[in-house]
Amino acid sequence: MQNRRARMKQLPLVLGLIAVALFATVLSVGCGGGGGGGNSFTVKGTDYKFDPADITVQSGQKVTVTLQNNGSVAHNWTVLDLDGKDVGTGDVEPRQKKSVEFTATKAGTYTIECTVPGHADAGMKGTLTVR
Repeated sequence: MQNRRARMKQLPLVLGLIAVALFATVLSVGCGGGGGGGNSFTVKGTDYKFDPADITVQSGQKVTVTLQNNGSVAHNWTVLDLDGKDVGTGDVEPRQKKSVEFTATKAGTYTIECTVPGHADAGMKGTLTVR
């Protein structure tokens, strides 16, 4: 009988620990993070290609894009005419990286390109889709 009472007293503690563990699991799964999850993206730029070339984001959410330049010349990652202006990293030297943060407020499909002369024509372009 006393053994049963002791277990009953421990029950709220055990249930509380289970609830905390479940809550922590839900938070860790629900949050986007770095490494390409959520609204943070790392784009690898090589000589005349973005990887990934196409990105999809939600309207109204803050987005961070980091261009990692794996090429042999300077490159940039620029969204053309996003909400009325060009948004990009600026030029990134070889073996360097640079980030840009923005919030896309208008749904649509936008052109991404490296604006260094000749690079987009050589294939360094992609698409930003805002939903």
